[in-house]
Amino acid sequence: MLIVNGLGNFTNSYTEYDGDASALIEIYFDCENKSIMGTSIIPLYAQCLLGKTHRALPIYDLLTNPDLNAQISTAEFKRIKQVHATITEVMLGQKLPIEAATPRYYKTREGFRQDPAPAYPKPEDFVDTKIYQWLSAKQSVCFVGDSITAGSKNGGIGWYQPLASLFDSINITEKAYDSGVVQTLLNRAEIIANVGAEGYVIAIGTNDVCYRNPAICAMTPEQYIERISELINHIHVQNRNTDFVFVAPWLALTNDRVHRCKSLSERDALLLQYSDALSAFCKSNGYLYVNPNPFLKATLERESTEKYLLDHIHPNRVHGVNLYTKAVMIME
Repeated sequence: MLIVNGLGNFTNSYTEYDGDASALIEIYFDCENKSIMGTSIIPLYAQCLLGKTHRALPIYDLLTNPDLNAQISTAEFKRIKQVHATITEVMLGQKLPIEAATPRYYKTREGFRQDPAPAYPKPEDFVDTKIYQWLSAKQSVCFVGDSITAGSKNGGIGWYQPLASLFDSINITEKAYDSGVVQTLLNRAEIIANVGAEGYVIAIGTNDVCYRNPAICAMTPEQYIERISELINHIHVQNRNTDFVFVAPWLALTNDRVHRCKSLSERDALLLQYSDALSAFCKSNGYLYVNPNPFLKATLERESTEKYLLDHIHPNRVHGVNLYTKAVMIME
């Protein structure tokens, strides 16, 4: 049977005993036989502003509502992360990171599921950009890349999904691979080509720079472009009229513990060289080239990286993917 315990105070600030952690419970009934179909929880955090009374706020709203988000300090955000982890561990049996937060979590006999991450961009914000117009002219588009495109670290939300949400009429597919390099795409070139999309948005190259493994990586800008060109040729065998957008290799922050370059300065110099080579290649072949890194760098230097990133490079599923979408849209 379903058991829900109400432990008294709906909201308080006794953090020692997790008194600032609570949740709303929703129960879903079958109207025909009155049986319980499932439940959901909405994790809450009890906030007390100076001179104010306590208020229990949905954690998801604290993350995504600009007005509420602006009232959270860095220290308080760390506590909110702990509260979210506690609630999900106790009520779902699985401690979930706040980066995977959704408005509610659904619990059934089969387990639990999450709401999909929302999309915030509005079409009117981007209608004048080249990439918006490029996408508007397509009936099918495939997004290709590595873990940032696959959303491998944030529960499956790729950087492009807020962008894709602006185009309900486009058939959108994804071919992205965790830890992918250009050779990863070449090894799967037939699979990627068989998608048969009118357009491909390809974001690849960071791992070629960072891993420095000659067995799998393009070790020079010239080799990088050779492999990009080979991938295009494979796709063109299926459809000669396929068009492409290329995204510059994503930047990585200074807390990068994955790269195998001699130094961070060498890594950054190589990323720039690969980006410049890709830009020149796109210009000579008439492909759209997008470099979101200047906008990302300026934003992440100005604001707390915890708001956007899970680590040195991967965007979270709330603010992070929306930041990456915005950066790609405006930095063409």
